[in-house]
Amino acid sequence: MADNWVDVLKAGWGSVHDNFFELGGHSLLTTQTASGVQMALQLDVPLRAMFECNTVAELAEYVQGLQGSALDDDKVDRLSDLMAELEGL
Repeated sequence: MADNWVDVLKAGWGSVHDNFFELGGHSLLTTQTASGVQMALQLDVPLRAMFECNTVAELAEYVQGLQGSALDDDKVDRLSDLMAELEGL
C-alpha cells in the first residue's frame, strides 16, 4: 500500500503517518491511489475511504476492518441457513 502512495506522489515519503494531502496529494491522485490499492489487495476499498484515511496507517486499519467483515464460505452458509429459517416463519 505504501509503495502505491510513493509511486503516485513521486515525493519523498518517509513514514506511514505522513499525510497524503500534505505530501501533494489531490483528488485525481486519490483516485489513482485507490485503484492501485484495490488492485494490489484484491479488495473493494471505497474511494471515500481514501479521503477519510489520510495516512497509510489509517488506511491499513480501515482495510483490516474490511477484511474482517468480508464474507467467507462459513458466513455465507450461516446467512443462508438464517434466511431459510426466516422464510419458514
